[in-house]
Amino acid sequence: MKVPITHSDGMGIMLDKPTRMCRLPFVKGLMVYFPFDKFIKEKCPGGRVIVTDIYGEEHDILKEDIRYIFCKSMFKLNKYYANWDCYKAQFKGNNCEACYCNIEEDEIPKSRINYQMLQTLTDMSDKEIEILTKKTIEEINTIGNDYQTTMKLLGATDYNKNPSYFQQALMIYPELFKDHYCRDILKQTKKSLVKQAKAGRLRVNGGYYFVVPDLYAFCENLFLGIEQPTGLLKNGEVYIKEFSPGSELACLRSPHLYREWPIRTNNRNEETDKWLGGTKCLYISTYDLISKIVQCDFDGDKLLVIKDKNLTAVAKRNMEKIVPLDYKLGKANSHFINSEVLYEGMSNSYTGGNIGPISNQISRVWNLENIDEEKINTVKWLCYINNQVIDYAKTLWKVEPPKEIQEIIKKHTKGNLPNFFIYAKDKTESQVEPPNNSTMNRIAALIPSPLIKFNKNIGKFDYRMLMNLKSDFSLLEDNSVIKSYDYWNTHQYLFNTEGIDGVRQEDLYMFQEIKKRIINETGKSLDYIVNTLVAYLYTVRPSSQKKMLWACFGDVIVENLKKNIVNLGKICDFCGKRFQPQKTNQRYCSNECYSDAHLQQIKNWKSYQIVD
Repeated sequence: MKVPITHSDGMGIMLDKPTRMCRLPFVKGLMVYFPFDKFIKEKCPGGRVIVTDIYGEEHDILKEDIRYIFCKSMFKLNKYYANWDCYKAQFKGNNCEACYCNIEEDEIPKSRINYQMLQTLTDMSDKEIEILTKKTIEEINTIGNDYQTTMKLLGATDYNKNPSYFQQALMIYPELFKDHYCRDILKQTKKSLVKQAKAGRLRVNGGYYFVVPDLYAFCENLFLGIEQPTGLLKNGEVYIKEFSPGSELACLRSPHLYREWPIRTNNRNEETDKWLGGTKCLYISTYDLISKIVQCDFDGDKLLVIKDKNLTAVAKRNMEKIVPLDYKLGKANSHFINSEVLYEGMSNSYTGGNIGPISNQISRVWNLENIDEEKINTVKWLCYINNQVIDYAKTLWKVEPPKEIQEIIKKHTKGNLPNFFIYAKDKTESQVEPPNNSTMNRIAALIPSPLIKFNKNIGKFDYRMLMNLKSDFSLLEDNSVIKSYDYWNTHQYLFNTEGIDGVRQEDLYMFQEIKKRIINETGKSLDYIVNTLVAYLYTVRPSSQKKMLWACFGDVIVENLKKNIVNLGKICDFCGKRFQPQKTNQRYCSNECYSDAHLQQIKNWKSYQIVD
């Protein structure tokens, strides 16, 4: 049967950078940079083109200086407006706002893979698992002892564009590692790293990138009227400038439920670099079924793009005879938006939209031994059910599987959850099956949990470096600053104490408010308060938790550090030892560290994306 794929589903093009998601009332999607002005001048007759919009109105793209082109799929209520000018009038009349979010980063960090992706590679050998986990195990074994690894895991690096004050302090004064509080953080970081690794969060040579169609083909269709454009990419090819030409790349998306491991070749050449190299996006061919395999559209979905010969070999083996899943789903009826409709949607999303149990059933199947055709069919059916449930709140449509299929599903999903869910979902021993030889259970068993060895190169910690040495302080028992701090430290529950992903502790309302109250309650100067709390928490109670101190007053402490370390010398980039440089711009404390750093750099270059 014919399967339609809307290659422009949820995306638009623009002349500005960087690529970002946009939001307006009833408009959402991904705006991708593409030099369509250059395309028109070079490819269109006379260097000019007229485009008819979805309302039948003509536009001279270059003459009107159009910089943004939205696709119909981005405009969710397009049929309710007479034309774009009508929308603009309503937009301005109702004081609406447009915004953008999820901006393409300047540096794409290397990411970790997850258990959903790994559990579908059911025939992975012990040797292949050993190769896969090697980098993660090295990272676990060196935390605390290796300066660079430890700083990276704590987020105390220049790559962190929004570091907390504690992270800034570590970069300025790594002697903080010697304090009890920092050592507790390291222990918790290591514990979390081990747990994540046992749950399949492993380091890989790859990152998350926006996925978009071949925009050259899109412009061939839009500006040249070519019904079936050739584009720049053939079936089985992708383009991403972050990886070397000819690289075989795994292109993965979450949630990953079926075997969704498309391996594609990176077609980087002078022509693709010219037209597609203005972004860090992953471009896919308009002849490719990859969007059906990973079930993505183009309104801001990101794919984990991995270059790894070991994983690629395993994936190719497991993808033999695998074709994309496709099925028809119900659609929502049109309704006027009112309180009753909103309530019904909310109610149905809670009662009929829970996808967790179905995803867990799929994990049960993938973690059985001897995966055969019947088990794979079971996963296919569960994926179909899962997609019905995902959309249920808006479609109110689900169907019951035939009884014979229900029996097969029950046969392969009975019993407890896979053993590694102890780490992935915090399950207890009584809630999981005994460990078998599934890929994920063998990965979990291979991850070690060693004791932390702390770096001996780091110098002695002096708490006075955190203080304003020109200001006074007091450690008397009835000191109002200490009393106020201790009170609010034990009464944080009076505020909403839940953290928010991506938000620094010091930016939370709770800590900003506690800071104001300590200042107002004591009537003391900021320097006096900080000095008193630093002296109290680092001498009288040195083993105490200092999270609230850094969240409330970290900005002052960092400024104190900047002033106090001026004559202490530099920090060796490789080992963390403080030294007095013998020449300008000296980065390493010794020739040995220089050599080790150079070797490490070569090693990183060899594993980095753009180098074969």
